[in-house]
Amino acid sequence: MYKNQEIQVVMRESPFGNPIKVYTIERTLCDLIRSRNRIDVQILNQALNRFVKLQSADFSTLMDLAKKFKIEAVLKNYLEVLL
Repeated sequence: MYKNQEIQVVMRESPFGNPIKVYTIERTLCDLIRSRNRIDVQILNQALNRFVKLQSADFSTLMDLAKKFKIEAVLKNYLEVLL
């Protein structure tokens, strides 16, 4: 298993009641930013817009992950436009 695969993994319950591992919202956003050249820019913008509107949005965790994945500057550019 790759060292970055276990970062921000949490256990949740599936609709059928089974425990499954999923990434946090912050990790998912970082993955979207990392693959921004392969996805539609509207998907990334919509995801960031939804995150900004969340009451549970944790910007410090998002920035910490961005540093780990070396996308901090790119994330800051996107957030400056949104905020």
